[in-house]
Amino acid sequence: MKKTFLFSIIIGLSLSVFGQAVDTDAVIDNFTTQLSVFPQEKIYIQSDKPYYIAGENMFFRIYLLNAQSNQPALFSRYVYVELINPLDSVVIRQQIRPEGRLFYGSMTLPASLPQGNYTLRAYTRYMENFEEKFFYTRSVFIANPNAVKFEMQTEFEYFDNEEIGLSLRFIDKATKEIKQPDRISLRLNREKQALLKPDKEGRINLKFKLNENEDKRVLLAGYGEEMRLFEEYIHIPFKNNNLYLSFYPEGGNIIETMPCKIAFKVFLSNGNFADIKGKILNEKDELISEFETLHDGMGYLTLLAQKVEKYYAKCEYKGKTFRFDLPDTQANTCSLKTVWNNDNLAVFVNKPADMITQKLYLLIQSRGNLLYFDEWDFEKGSMIISKNAFLTGVQHFMLLTEDMQAVSERLVFVNRGDWTDAEPTANKNEFDRREYVKMDIQLRTNDTDGNNFSVSVTDDKDVIIDTTTNILAEILLSSELYGRVNNPAYYFDNNDEETNARSDLLMLTQGWKRYDIPEILKGNIKTHRIAPEETQSISGYVTNNFSKPYKEAQIKIFSPDEGFFAETDTDAKGNFIINDFEYPDSTEYAIQALTRKGKGSVLLNLNDIDYPKAKNLEIFAQEYEDKKEEAADILDYIENTNTKYSSDVAWVLNIEASVVTAKRIENKQPPRTYYGFFPDDAITQEDLERFPPSNIYDLLARLPGVIVNGKQVRILRSMRSSIKRKNTGVPLFIVDGIPLSKPDTDIAGYNISPIDDINVHEIKQINLMKSAAKLVIYGMEGSQGVIEIITKKGEYIEPPAKLNIKTVKPLGYQKPIEFYSPKYDTPEALKNEKTDTRSTIYWKPNVLTNKEVKATIDFYTADNPTTYSVVIEGVSDNGKLIYHRKRAVIEVK
Repeated sequence: MKKTFLFSIIIGLSLSVFGQAVDTDAVIDNFTTQLSVFPQEKIYIQSDKPYYIAGENMFFRIYLLNAQSNQPALFSRYVYVELINPLDSVVIRQQIRPEGRLFYGSMTLPASLPQGNYTLRAYTRYMENFEEKFFYTRSVFIANPNAVKFEMQTEFEYFDNEEIGLSLRFIDKATKEIKQPDRISLRLNREKQALLKPDKEGRINLKFKLNENEDKRVLLAGYGEEMRLFEEYIHIPFKNNNLYLSFYPEGGNIIETMPCKIAFKVFLSNGNFADIKGKILNEKDELISEFETLHDGMGYLTLLAQKVEKYYAKCEYKGKTFRFDLPDTQANTCSLKTVWNNDNLAVFVNKPADMITQKLYLLIQSRGNLLYFDEWDFEKGSMIISKNAFLTGVQHFMLLTEDMQAVSERLVFVNRGDWTDAEPTANKNEFDRREYVKMDIQLRTNDTDGNNFSVSVTDDKDVIIDTTTNILAEILLSSELYGRVNNPAYYFDNNDEETNARSDLLMLTQGWKRYDIPEILKGNIKTHRIAPEETQSISGYVTNNFSKPYKEAQIKIFSPDEGFFAETDTDAKGNFIINDFEYPDSTEYAIQALTRKGKGSVLLNLNDIDYPKAKNLEIFAQEYEDKKEEAADILDYIENTNTKYSSDVAWVLNIEASVVTAKRIENKQPPRTYYGFFPDDAITQEDLERFPPSNIYDLLARLPGVIVNGKQVRILRSMRSSIKRKNTGVPLFIVDGIPLSKPDTDIAGYNISPIDDINVHEIKQINLMKSAAKLVIYGMEGSQGVIEIITKKGEYIEPPAKLNIKTVKPLGYQKPIEFYSPKYDTPEALKNEKTDTRSTIYWKPNVLTNKEVKATIDFYTADNPTTYSVVIEGVSDNGKLIYHRKRAVIEVK
């Protein structure tokens, strides 16, 4: 028989299997099979700082890990990163591929982004097999640069019939004067934008209806003045901030005549936690016990429930009295109970004394790893497990019947402190402005295999490090639980008795969200419907003119910019998919469908690419205000320096309004074909104006690779070949989108040409296509080259629709850009008058350690006198997490 538990040696137990009613070997096999056929992924993102200014670059590193081992996951090729605004719209979506097995990238935040709390979301297509709760999400506050100029004051009033009154005005922060704009724009939730004129006091007064149960309570308000625009998302408060109280009996059941620990959680309509005191009473209104919250709206009470007795809680909050019923008591069931005694966990099963004992089985798993499975020994009554037997994180205990029905469940959090710490050491402690810094980072671990991490160095005056979450808190805690965990990093900051007690409250009030354990035990193995994404792909279907599927249609795809060409055929249902290619974002593709005989008389349809529905995180009122307060320092920094970041350098001026008197410079657009692609070569209107041609053949002879002999025009197929007849081809001429017929013969010296009647002075542009990738769209007629002539009269005429040809520009992978870190290694650089006001001093997403488990980074200090903080997060190839956070590592004088 196989081992039925993995930590038997550590805990010193020797449990026998009573009667072998359940095949424990089969249970272990089922777990192993489930994890192998349907492994899960987790994602964590470290960004260079926790909040940003519109117009900045957000740099990030993505950790895509195997949920079971925490090792880097290798089955998904792409991670999708999105920025979602409070109205559930995706502002930015990026596809990130690994660079040397590491995922990292950046987001350029549009300067026009309204101020507010956004959601950063990341997932793989494979993760869509699960609920969206499995995606990585984090709230990110983005400040508007003009927020330093204006303050938005709002007052809400509530009426009957779900009406809400709003009074809004803008205040100049410097002078405290009321601003008097021409108009203020407002948009409630997803409704149309309205422009309203303020009264003499600069105030907007209006009423609107909003249901208390509306899923969105967001108002977008904007104020424009000269060249500045200030917009901010406002969260509309609830009329009645009601109190909600939920009870969670330990093990899931309140058992009659048995003392039961009952945890509870208190929260308000706006999502904030509330601190309360209350009383437990029975149905005769007799006082049974009292309770109060201990941490983040959570607490617990102990109840000795009597038979057929009902209980309720009574509490007051802000002058209102609330009543909540406790769960009903149970008579003929069991419930798990756990108690920590120093570093040992005692596990019990509570059951009524008169209950007939039945065979029950205890299962313990963590991250999908089966730690223990065996029949529960009622005679022994308990089992003691050493903390070292567990994995750091959430342990899931289940009590099951013989037919694998769950009787009781209990979550236990274990903090063994076994992640890898780091020690950053600079070459000295104090530096001057623009001075060179060399920093060694030593990992405190004996694990030398594949340690890699990302490191951020930030200015303490501008950036308040996020202490509420980190790679440990997300991977080992939040990602394992249903529901939002407030300040998950708290449970890793200390490993003392108080913290452990509060983490147990969290376990009692949350639920585990990974595999359906009872189904696994029954052998019902779940498989994926969406396979891990390995390449980019384009799919669609082809029909005939009667909308019937057309099988064995020829499908050709090419990208003129990348020189990519591929082809396939449709299946019996007319479907096709083209994959095994990978190109960066903004790459354009042309797809052509042809009949089996190479004709274009079919209809090409491309499948839309569906992405998961966007949803902004539920941002709670107090959390939003806290983020605004944290961002105040960075807004002060903008005001003091009158600068903001740009996407390519560390600073640009925030220029006040000015009058421009110079002539407008027209942007030169590169020449494109009539179908929107870039040609191989072209003669533009500017070329024609500078060097007017005498005739059409003189003009064509200017094109590289085009040979003109009298009225005979040929295209040289290979520049490396000698110019011989066999290496040239007769081109297809297209005028204003209309193909011209080729000559009937292909004999040198013919005198009939399809372009004889074209007036050379009416030509706007000539495009030459001769590369294979750009010729596929023109079919066999254009296989030897295409010369496209666009006349002045046909300049703005749309080409005739070709139902068998589509052009698309799907999302492609992002080409990562390097974080800009200036070097002051020359006297000229040191004397540069531009003020260096970086808030992120240094960012590197792909730091690798050497054999001594050490890495070295270097950078130059900025201009502000301040201190710098360092945040290091990473993982080893063996799945050991790396984390270090330290403020004021160095000082700049």
